[in-house]
Amino acid sequence: MIRKTLAAVAALTIVLITSGCMKLNLDLSVNKDDTVSGSLILAYSNDALALANSMGSSSALNTDSLITQQPGMTITPYKDDNYTGSKITFDAKPFSEFSTGTSAGALKFTREGNIISVTGAIDMSGGDPSSIEQAKNNPLTSGLFQKSDISVSITMPGKITSKTGLIEGNKVTFKGQLGDNIVIDAQSDDSAGLDVATIAIGASALAVVAAGATFLMLKRRKTPKVEPASSPDQFDNW
Repeated sequence: MIRKTLAAVAALTIVLITSGCMKLNLDLSVNKDDTVSGSLILAYSNDALALANSMGSSSALNTDSLITQQPGMTITPYKDDNYTGSKITFDAKPFSEFSTGTSAGALKFTREGNIISVTGAIDMSGGDPSSIEQAKNNPLTSGLFQKSDISVSITMPGKITSKTGLIEGNKVTFKGQLGDNIVIDAQSDDSAGLDVATIAIGASALAVVAAGATFLMLKRRKTPKVEPASSPDQFDNW
């Protein structure tokens, strides 16, 4: 569904390196019904846009030209303090219909029993690794790689069991820079119930609470009742 957009982004990477940094944030949710939904923010830096406008070539950095409208896709303008571009929202699509490309590295979503896997890669080299390497080593353009904001976040429907990214709850995030080939590899187990360790800890905590409550009840029963003194003279012999 988003293969044309990502292919166009990859093809323009070399142009981006010489014109300014970019933001590409792909945020996907893998659902229990074997569908994928999410959004893609695609934007150029405001500095790059200002430079392009001053040179009369703003159309070269128009994100609309990278996007082909497709069914289940909603496109809205995007702008923050550093970037301006487009936000693309994707309706839920079955694994078989959601694709980021046709190459061997395209994102692939599969299920085997309770295990859901996501594999693939996002290639930001633009198909010209040698030019990317030269730009990285060029003092005039090397800083653009650090300023780029490129990430792929995938929220999985269960406990993540393997990954090559950064895990936060049931979300795994993969980050990179212009020129990188961001490898995606994640699995999750969406089987119901808590894991054994969590159950054991919970049972132990309940046992401690129950034992404490029982001890207090027994102590209260065995504590003799103290009769109040009839008068202050009662303690004169102490």
